[in-house]
Amino acid sequence: MSLPIDMPEPEALRTPREMRWIGAAEHVLQGVVAVSILCIMGLTFTDVFMRYVFASPIKGGSEIVQYAMAVLIFAAFPLVTYRESHISVSILHGKLRGVKGWLYRLCTLLFGAAICFVIAWQLACEGRYLSASGMSTMILALPLAPLNYAISALSAVSGFAAVTLVAAHILSFRRFVSGRSS
Repeated sequence: MSLPIDMPEPEALRTPREMRWIGAAEHVLQGVVAVSILCIMGLTFTDVFMRYVFASPIKGGSEIVQYAMAVLIFAAFPLVTYRESHISVSILHGKLRGVKGWLYRLCTLLFGAAICFVIAWQLACEGRYLSASGMSTMILALPLAPLNYAISALSAVSGFAAVTLVAAHILSFRRFVSGRSS
C-alpha cells in the first residue's frame, strides 16, 4: 500500500525477534485459511457429486460450509489488517503532506484498531447470548457460541495487528521529522 506521505513501511521498523513472532502468527493464520478453503472446496465438490450421481447430498453440508466460511473470513481478517490490504477509498490520498499526512494516517490507523476491538466485543457479547440460549444449527445441531467466541478472538487479533501498525507509525515520527530537517 502506498502511504500518503513518504515514510518507512512498518516492516522496516521491526526487529528480527518481532519478525519471527509475527511471521509464525501469519503462518498459523494462513494455514487456518488454507484448511478452511480446502474444506469448503472438498465438501462442495463432494456434495454436488453425491447429489447428482447418487441423489443423496451430504446431510448438513451447507452448515459445515457456513462454519468454515466464518472461520475463513475471520482468520484472514488479521492478515488483511496487518498488511493493510483492506479495500479503501481515500479521498485525501496524496493531498495531505508532512505532519498533516502523518496525523491523518495516525487517525485512520487508530480508528481501524478501535473498530476491530468493537467488532470483537460485539461478537463476544453475541457469543454469551448464544451460549446462554443454547442456540445451534438446525440439521447437525452444531453449537453457535464456540464459533462466535472464535471469530471474536480473531477480531481481537486483528485489533492487536492494527495496534502494532499504530505503534510502528508513532515510532516512525522521529524518523519522519529527522528526515525532513536534513
